[in-house]
Amino acid sequence: MKLNSQWVVAVLGIAIITPYSCLPLLAKESVVPLTTPTNTTTETKHIQAVKQYNQGVKLLKAAQVEQQQRGERGQAATLFQQAEIAFIEAVQTDSTLIEAQSNLGYVALYQQQYPEAVKQFKLALKQQKQHPNSMAGLALAYVQLHQAEKALPLFEQLTVLEPKNPNAWFNLGSTAQCLNQPQKAESAYRQAIVLAPQYQAALFNLATLLENTVNYKDALGFYTDCATIDAGSLIGLEALKRSSALKLQLNATMPSVQ
Repeated sequence: MKLNSQWVVAVLGIAIITPYSCLPLLAKESVVPLTTPTNTTTETKHIQAVKQYNQGVKLLKAAQVEQQQRGERGQAATLFQQAEIAFIEAVQTDSTLIEAQSNLGYVALYQQQYPEAVKQFKLALKQQKQHPNSMAGLALAYVQLHQAEKALPLFEQLTVLEPKNPNAWFNLGSTAQCLNQPQKAESAYRQAIVLAPQYQAALFNLATLLENTVNYKDALGFYTDCATIDAGSLIGLEALKRSSALKLQLNATMPSVQ
């Protein structure tokens, strides 16, 4: 039976190819550092835009928490709308504040408005072609639109821009696996694990890749490592199930001793 690495995603119910704890952050910092303005008017606008942006970040984080805890029953939709307004106002006040433009993409992404997310991320990337948060968001939106072939080069670029970011390597591996590129996927997963040895989702997906390529012995090792990290988690429980099945299969294929 071919095992689908996307099991993790399907059970956790979050963005495809992204483990629940590794969705790219809304911004690397919750407060945008002030740049040196060219004149007093520019300084005033920039400071105001930063305030609007930071308010948007707070609202967007609150919306995420509400969405995770209560789903459609909570106030997530209202909080997302308020965050969107704050980011729009920030962009209107200072159009150079790329973080605000990028986060408009995440507002759409988290609400499963994927074409709108693509539009907003592309607007951000017009300002800065290699803006990591926007590249990651655009790639995730493409995957949700079943356009993984467009996401792959973005994730490849992210591993160059942020070579020590295990999430970038994981997303590259998972996208490559979706596109049936096992060698590229395996290399990326292994790099993610080198950078973050406790990366449970990377361990699990690497194990599925090895199992699907009939490398049962190594797959068993990675399933075991995955389960050891947190056997009670969804990924850990599935890893235990798969490791037990592989042990039986390996034992059945071992030659009997006469």
